[in-house]
Amino acid sequence: MCGIFALILINKPHKFNFNLYQEYLNSPYITKRPELIEELLAQNQRPKNIDLDLEKLQLLNARGPDYQGKIELHQPYYQLLYHSLLHMRGDQNTLIKQPLIKEQFILQYNGEIYNINPDESDTTFLMNRLQQANSIHDIRTLLQQLNGDYSLIFQDLSQQKIYIAKDPFGKRSMLLSFINEGFTLSSQALQKNLPIEIEEEEDDEDDGKTVDEKYLMKKYLNEFNQAINKSCIELPNNSIIEIDLSGEQIQWNKIQISDFLNFDQIQQIDLQNNLEQTIGKIYDILIKSTKEIIQNIFGFQNHFINGQNLIQNQQQGRIGILFSGGIDCSLITHMVCKLLPDNSQIDLINVAFTNDAPDRITAKNAHQELQNLHKNQQLNLILIDKTLDDVYKEEKLFLEILYPKITHMDFNIAMILNIASQYNFETRVLLSGLGADEIFCGYARYKHALKRGQAELIEEMNFDLFRLWNRNLGRDDRAVSKNGKELRFPFLNIELVQFIRQNIHPSQYIMGDTKSILRIICQKEGLNVISKHGKKAIQFGTKIAKLSNKRFFGGNKKAKGTSNYNIK
Repeated sequence: MCGIFALILINKPHKFNFNLYQEYLNSPYITKRPELIEELLAQNQRPKNIDLDLEKLQLLNARGPDYQGKIELHQPYYQLLYHSLLHMRGDQNTLIKQPLIKEQFILQYNGEIYNINPDESDTTFLMNRLQQANSIHDIRTLLQQLNGDYSLIFQDLSQQKIYIAKDPFGKRSMLLSFINEGFTLSSQALQKNLPIEIEEEEDDEDDGKTVDEKYLMKKYLNEFNQAINKSCIELPNNSIIEIDLSGEQIQWNKIQISDFLNFDQIQQIDLQNNLEQTIGKIYDILIKSTKEIIQNIFGFQNHFINGQNLIQNQQQGRIGILFSGGIDCSLITHMVCKLLPDNSQIDLINVAFTNDAPDRITAKNAHQELQNLHKNQQLNLILIDKTLDDVYKEEKLFLEILYPKITHMDFNIAMILNIASQYNFETRVLLSGLGADEIFCGYARYKHALKRGQAELIEEMNFDLFRLWNRNLGRDDRAVSKNGKELRFPFLNIELVQFIRQNIHPSQYIMGDTKSILRIICQKEGLNVISKHGKKAIQFGTKIAKLSNKRFFGGNKKAKGTSNYNIK
């Protein structure tokens, strides 16, 4: 995890060859109204200019406590670049300092590349490959070969071109703002007087009751309406943006990195497929994905590369898992237990606001089943108890960090992640089950989508998967990284998504209950109690939403998760 900031000053007009808000209108319910999309995009081109506050650069230091680098250049255009580093891989005693400058090239990179040598610096790897690229299409060819979580800024000063890229899922924050005579790119919003009144959202809980297309269109259009009223914009997933500053106008172009999930191509799958064999392959891919995202961490490299025992006293040689006791995080825990050697320290971090919170109860039950199954591992159930008084001591600063995602629901969810990531400095990597609901059909409303048709189910799941960059990932990245931690996601894996969509028939996603495939995997792996656990959204499972609603609205019934958050 790193913090990135780039200020570019150049007094030229901007020419956008794409609309910055286009990706906010990709809902299947909105795309059926092309005339509406055309009208909305014609009225909204880019965020308004901000009043930049460079004193807030220090906020990025928490994202990268190991090194902070700052450079100022005046040719061929003025730029101020800043980078904070969380050192996670490569030689533990050698920092690859950023901004990284090599000849006429500059790289600012925040992320992890998983399909290269685990003890190799991915920053150096990227710079060496990007230097060889002659166009945006060459960069796309390179990024298509990589499996990773990243946002990056790459500059070719001789060509006066800047390239911005985010991975296919959009797991790392990158915000774009405009100022007089220039623009900024940053992991966090850095403007003066941020407007941090929390805004309204359409719903909080997935009760599956209100699911008609008119409702869903309104719900997803609300995200567009929120975006156009912000002073910065989260750049989209799965994209490379080229900014050409060499001409009389600043030319903005964008291309897609990967087409691994095309909304217009619903796979025709044989219902008579060998489901047991298919589920076995899914589990194999999940194990592989989990291994890839933990094997490059200091203290784990020797085990995975050379088969040596872990050095448990190394500062970063430890794993934390965001743990509610649900199917997703429990399955991740089970896989980590199988991958690591005996007596590994694995922290299962659970946050609750009352002792009877649903997540507290399921976490205890799941921990007991997992520990009975993995007696050779040290599964540390970390129970963190908080009150609203604890939360609201830092609400103003925290909202500035979350911006532009500042609804009540955003605040409640992100605060849980913030609290969990404050625990244990030794645990720098936290694993999350995010993406499992969208990939494996975990929401109650998907049952209603299936009733409308199999294509509608797949379309809605795919859409939800590809709005995670805007809905969750940028916000969660900002919430956790403020504590010098990094989130990683075993379920957000391209190979996994491709295999499932090509081999699971729509009717097999819900065989009696949601997430049927994962429930079957849990049963096969001996997680029988866990396989029966239901879904509870984090803000409800911890009971922060219920208490917060009482504070702001006087009761749960009056609350809307998307209401503007007003500090009291």
